[in-house]
Amino acid sequence: SIGDAHVKSEGAISCRYCDEAEGLYRRLVVSQDRKQVQGAVLIGDNSRFDPLLQYVTNGIAAHKDPAALILPDA
Repeated sequence: SIGDAHVKSEGAISCRYCDEAEGLYRRLVVSQDRKQVQGAVLIGDNSRFDPLLQYVTNGIAAHKDPAALILPDA
């Protein structure tokens, strides 16, 4: 987990992706305006840990659609 993984920040929004067949669970916590990544939880494939950690630690502005940070690649 990274940062506010339990959605405790006021106004925070949680986005989730779950693929039971692959054993994946991902949760992204963003600010109410969806501009800042505040936390994340990764279970299974944690290959997105380093980029998400950079968003949280360095206050990098989130993508236009922050959920894309945890969704599978198309």
